[in-house]
Parts: sequence; structure tokens; C-alpha cells
Amino acid sequence: MTPSQVNKSNEDVVLHTLFKQINKKINIKFQVGDRVRISEYRYTFNDKYNINWTREVFIITRILNTQPVTYKIRELVGKKEEIKGIFYNEELKKTAF
Repeated sequence: MTPSQVNKSNEDVVLHTLFKQINKKINIKFQVGDRVRISEYRYTFNDKYNINWTREVFIITRILNTQPVTYKIRELVGKKEEIKGIFYNEELKKTAF
């Protein structure tokens, strides 16, 4: 359909044809209540044999509907405050503790 053929009666059809919903599979790796660890930032010349994950364990409190999926977490012990920021799948590791 050319632009000159678009009018008020068929503009909805054109709109839905041009801007279709993209149905991508949402990869939710964790669930609310899962216990996770956060990846630690590694500097350039740090010892490569140190662990890559924090010793502290956190709990997932919310799954945010973003693209890609992100998570909000809180402390497991102590003040049990929610951690500022959001975390991606790759930044979290599920733990059994």
C-alpha cells in the first residue's frame, strides 16, 4: 500500500501492519524468593584466582518487566533493606544457602 492510499478508514490496518507486536520469549531465570549472590567487579590487575561472587546472600523481591528482564533484591540477614539498583540475569547466581 502506498502512502497516498492511506485514509481515515484504513489507518488502523496500516498502523498494525507497520508496528506489529514482537513476541520474544522472556527469559526469566529466577523467581521471587530465590536466594542469589551478586557478581563482584573485577579490576584489571586483580588476582584472577579470587572468587567472582559475593559471600553475602540476597533474596529476589521483584521481577521487573523490562527488556531484558531485571530483578530487585534485598539483604537476607541484617537490616533486610532493599538494595539500590537493578540486576540482570548475568549479574546474579542462584545459591542453595
